[in-house]
Amino acid sequence: MQDINEAKEKINHQDNNNKNNKNIIDNNLDVNNWGEVERMIGGLDNLISLTSLSTEHKKILLMSEKAIYNCMLEKLSTARL
Repeated sequence: MQDINEAKEKINHQDNNNKNNKNIIDNNLDVNNWGEVERMIGGLDNLISLTSLSTEHKKILLMSEKAIYNCMLEKLSTARL
């Protein structure tokens, strides 16, 4: 768990050091906000469809998209309990 928190802090630190990206990652994805989730998935789909991406990069994007869906499903299943 500490490794995950450290990785998250590293992302936040990188974001804070790059003035062009200052406000890009200021909040977590709210899986309860379907509009926000749809925008994120749409953005990933757009990136995945780029022909200039390597297979490895597409795989990473697909895994990210799948992780979002898994998180949403987990959230929905716990809400039903």
